[in-house]
Amino acid sequence: MQKIKILPEILSTKIAAGEVVPRPASIVKELIENSLDAKSSKITIKIEQGGKSLIQISDNGTGMGKDDALLSLERYATSKIYSDNDLFSISTLGFRGEALPSIASVSKFTLTTKDSNSNAGTKIEVQGGKIKNVTDTGAPKGTMISVNNLFYNTPARKKFLKTVNTEAGHIFETMAATALAWPEVQFELYHNNRLIYHWQKTKNLSDRIIAVLSINSINNFIKIKHLHGDINISGYISMPNLTRNTTNKIYIYANKRPVKDRGIKHALIKAYGTRLMKSTFPMAVLFINTAKDKIDVNVHPSKQEVRFSDFKNVYTAVSNAVAAGWRRLNSESSLLKRDDLFPKDKETEEFALNNIIPNRDIRDNKPEEQRINLYSKNTSCNNNDLNIDNTPISSVTDYFGPRKKQKPSYENIQFQKTEIKNKQSILWKKADLLNLKIIGQFKNSYIICEDNRGIVIIDQHAAHERILYEKIVTRMKSAKLPAQRLLFAQTIHLNFTEAKIMEKLLPQLNKIGLETKHFGGNSFIIRSVPAIIPNCKAEPLVMEIIESYKQFETANCFNTIFDNCIKIMACHGAIRSGDSLKEPEIRALLNDLEKCENPMNCPHGRPTTIKWETINIEKSFKRIV
Repeated sequence: MQKIKILPEILSTKIAAGEVVPRPASIVKELIENSLDAKSSKITIKIEQGGKSLIQISDNGTGMGKDDALLSLERYATSKIYSDNDLFSISTLGFRGEALPSIASVSKFTLTTKDSNSNAGTKIEVQGGKIKNVTDTGAPKGTMISVNNLFYNTPARKKFLKTVNTEAGHIFETMAATALAWPEVQFELYHNNRLIYHWQKTKNLSDRIIAVLSINSINNFIKIKHLHGDINISGYISMPNLTRNTTNKIYIYANKRPVKDRGIKHALIKAYGTRLMKSTFPMAVLFINTAKDKIDVNVHPSKQEVRFSDFKNVYTAVSNAVAAGWRRLNSESSLLKRDDLFPKDKETEEFALNNIIPNRDIRDNKPEEQRINLYSKNTSCNNNDLNIDNTPISSVTDYFGPRKKQKPSYENIQFQKTEIKNKQSILWKKADLLNLKIIGQFKNSYIICEDNRGIVIIDQHAAHERILYEKIVTRMKSAKLPAQRLLFAQTIHLNFTEAKIMEKLLPQLNKIGLETKHFGGNSFIIRSVPAIIPNCKAEPLVMEIIESYKQFETANCFNTIFDNCIKIMACHGAIRSGDSLKEPEIRALLNDLEKCENPMNCPHGRPTTIKWETINIEKSFKRIV
């Protein structure tokens, strides 16, 4: 019996649909691209139930006549390419001729269209890939496509769709990515008959970036424009004080086509150098324009991946463009004065670490005994609530408050550069931190101590992070974490997905001292921060918690999500690398670290302490064999 058979056309079309339109957001992307290719100046998207029950996209583009409308529903029918040369020199967003027939094969599909040469519009109804009805109808110039009951005839694919909010979030992100590249086009989006976004057309890319990214102004972005051979790089990149903990807010466009490319992201991030803190990423809208025959967009059915004929040249162009942006920034004194982030002559790792940290108030030059209780004075609760007494330097959180940078008193100590071949051992067992002899700090980031067995090095940020984490967890077991009221409430603007996450997190955020309320639409107002970390910036803290929630949401484990929120709070409140500490402050830090249940690791698992045994040091210097 013959084993190999030709697939029925309807079955092969459904398989193609799985590649082209795996979820509602893919349909929105394909249809928006068709509208843009039709030279539309206004595109309206209406969805219901995250696109599962309805996706309707209408535009005021060129439209189609009856014959073209019928032909557009045939596989491989396209107006974009006619020859081999066209395939390798594509200037349009859509070109495959697969989108409409693939979508129509897995939905109840309606196409209504009219061009300027027709007296009446054409309405075509398709169900499961089969045309059911073709009629003339009244319609304005342009096209409207309605996709109802997606995957109604392929239940195996339908069951893999995510929740309504998740699918809606993907649609909004798809629309946002497209809208950033086309500021001259007006976009409207409705979800369940409620207007979510209305982005008016504008001549300025900066205005569209402000609207789409929900930022207050473009002042925290650097405009870049650079020509590298025949590659033109342009766009905006964020300053280091405006970052995210994922790369989701880096938008890359190749000839105005939104693409995903790790290599280009790497070039962008690498060009920041030491300006970025570890595990933080900038926001960026980056346009790469090159000759059409030097880019292959026919790599994947989703058309989100591209290949450049000379990627190395593109990588260099992006790096040079970002570097040129920083040089221009350094030459503009007004920007330097505004942000005060980078020096004109010196650009070292130490300077970057010292200046990227959240702003801290300057401590008055008061005697030591008058500065002990500054931390408790910054809180809105009394000392009994926080278990803080007034005894001198009994706790690191009693002592550490806002402070100015000072040169350490041990600056004359000379450390000899030594190549140590023996690998240092981590102190897995609890160390006797109380009896360590303090030598000083190294690069204002590591505390150098010694005991009778060798040299002990403590990461001051990781250590303080562990201390704060355990304090927060302990206090959360007994009661709500005390909050410190902000002098001026902060309003944050989120996108749809972030706003939905924020609504879920509101009770827990209020419990940990981040008193937040819904302020209408996708906006929220923050009224207080946890008293244990009074100097943290509320908006970056909340944004990092939201990004973290996205990572753990699929695990459906709220305890993990909530614990990660506490870790983020501890990280934001901890002493930073680059903070100069005096000996009493270091001693207070060691005292509190000794009291921790797990002093040897920060909440994220990094070691707080390492040790170089004397015997290993002596072997390195060949004192012993």
